[in-house]
Amino acid sequence: VCIGMHLSLDAPSNNSMGECLSHALLLKDKWLQRLNLPENVKWPFWGSPENIHADNAREFRGDLLKVVADEYHMDIHWRPVKKPRYGSHIERLMGTVSTWLKAAPGATFSGPEEKGVYDAEGNACMTFDELERWLVTRFARYHFVDLHTGIGTTPYQKWKEELLNPRGRPPRGFPVVRIDENKVRFDFMPIEERTIQNDGVVIDNITYFDDCLRPWIGLKQPKNPSAG
Repeated sequence: VCIGMHLSLDAPSNNSMGECLSHALLLKDKWLQRLNLPENVKWPFWGSPENIHADNAREFRGDLLKVVADEYHMDIHWRPVKKPRYGSHIERLMGTVSTWLKAAPGATFSGPEEKGVYDAEGNACMTFDELERWLVTRFARYHFVDLHTGIGTTPYQKWKEELLNPRGRPPRGFPVVRIDENKVRFDFMPIEERTIQNDGVVIDNITYFDDCLRPWIGLKQPKNPSAG
């Protein structure tokens, strides 16, 4: 299943990665209500993954992923260089989404040759919010509940089975529900490192100070991040 998503026009970054991961951890009820979707459109997946498999893009090699992985007890597994088979699961999912998008009005396809004379701009009929609702509906009404030949059942049923009645190992149960949604979103925001000086912290040429910073003035970061 796809436990979370983030739709953006921006290039991949620490921000988009954090938005997607925090969305995966949280319940989706408020999000679906904000999108004004019918009650029968469900996205019943949430929780911290035990493992994160990532390629070697810069946003996955930064401090943010390491910090949140430690905070939320997730192990990071980077894909070996030039070993595309290690990304087959996500590549298959992205291929499915790409097929959906090519069938949508206004699609630009994979490039000019595939698009041909089709007037993508003239046939476009969705705003950005409408596109998000359209994608969520496709996931909820097709991808999650359609038979997947590779696993012999639907993704939704397989997700429940692996949590509640797995073969050959004890059940894990449903994931922990994170009540403090603001904390989760804050934890997954991009990290900016600053030194704490006697007069406080400087951000964008503005100095900020509070008494809570006093214990940190003059302290040096340990060479081993896990020490101290």
